[in-house]
Amino acid sequence: MPINLFEMLLWTFRRNENDVVNLYDSLSPIMQLSTDGDMLNFGYWDNSVDKPVEAQRNLCDLTGKLANLSNAKSLVDVGSGVLGPARKWQSDYPNLEISSININYNQLKNSD
Repeated sequence: MPINLFEMLLWTFRRNENDVVNLYDSLSPIMQLSTDGDMLNFGYWDNSVDKPVEAQRNLCDLTGKLANLSNAKSLVDVGSGVLGPARKWQSDYPNLEISSININYNQLKNSD
């Protein structure tokens, strides 16, 4: 589906629930293709990374440490996208029970 630039501008400035969903529906595939990953964030860049997918994993690692997920029992991932971070955290913290919540049905439908 081609992206209508005027609609994208409206999605960016109005920011109601449907606009956010439309924006993510349009841009998520581009993010996935450009990073070769399943995360919808720009990552945390430091001197140890030189690829977008590495920066995305780096952000998940940093978030896991800051949130002290190694001692947590449960996590609610709000705005879970296509579940990339949740999969990483589940792998890194196997005893963590993760519940993913997302208003974007298309992302949930296309997640494994």
